Amino acid sequence: MPKLTLCLLLWILMFAACKKEKITFLIQDFSLSNQEPLRKIARLGNKAFIAGGNRWDKASLYTYSSDEGLHEIDLSFSNFQSGLYGIVAKENYILAVGYNGILVNSTDSGLHWHVGQQKDAKEFQSVAIKQDSVIIIGGISFSKGYATTLSKTHFEPWDKTLTSYRFELSDIEMLTNEVGYISGYGALLKTTNGGLNWEFTSAQGDFFKAMAWENENQGVCVGNHGSILKTNNGGQTWDCIRNGNSLTKASLSFKDVCYNGHNTYIAVGEKGLVYLSEDNGQHWKEISPFTTQMLNGVAMLSEKEGIIVGEEGGLFVFTF
Repeated sequence: MPKLTLCLLLWILMFAACKKEKITFLIQDFSLSNQEPLRKIARLGNKAFIAGGNRWDKASLYTYSSDEGLHEIDLSFSNFQSGLYGIVAKENYILAVGYNGILVNSTDSGLHWHVGQQKDAKEFQSVAIKQDSVIIIGGISFSKGYATTLSKTHFEPWDKTLTSYRFELSDIEMLTNEVGYISGYGALLKTTNGGLNWEFTSAQGDFFKAMAWENENQGVCVGNHGSILKTNNGGQTWDCIRNGNSLTKASLSFKDVCYNGHNTYIAVGEKGLVYLSEDNGQHWKEISPFTTQMLNGVAMLSEKEGIIVGEEGGLFVFTF
């Protein structure tokens, strides 16, 4: 068989195999008419709290629930207005962080809100909650990263000293009060003493944008160049489920990933990218596209229902 014909046959078989992997989500579209950027989601009870806004001049928060629909939280009372990039919720406590060091928090499950600004006005991207404090991380331009720890209840004047890194930090998850992980440009870090010290794990080869964890030892991270890594031993070793640097793989870019608590991970990214794994991150299938915009955030509302948000105001509730 001529070499050209053989290559064409292999390409057709690979294309057909990829098409078989695509499955369909049932989608409800609640996208914003103003196409304001939406970035990350935190779940509290049956509500999703969604962080977004224009990078330099507007902080935006929305809530969604199947009972009450979509509502915007009024933050117009504050003079601090910059885009929100990360959000976390636990018990009755919610904290969103963003550019220019902005912090927006509620201590009563979202009934009342307080807005302020960290003194150094850095570019914050993610936040994790500990028992009595929060750890906030961020960065910009790949080569600058920041981390700071603040009290949950005594934010003012929000002028704690930041720890600087030579690479951008993008996501933080605390699995217990002592064990947590940070993902960033070319690195995944781990702490076993509540964030006092962070050590490099063996993960490398991508800008790791986000993580999702089953427990403190088992988790998945996704990369800006399309990598998917999985660990079963707390980051001592990582299995490369998808190599984003492979020349034989389609070019993908992941921005976020979540876990539903029952064997399922969902990852989202550029150009409407959605990937699903129903075996704890070992194998992945592509979801049939329902938008072309960049998808920034994903979170589960229940075992089979979740919410995805995008750069052009996209807000999609899905079931599978």
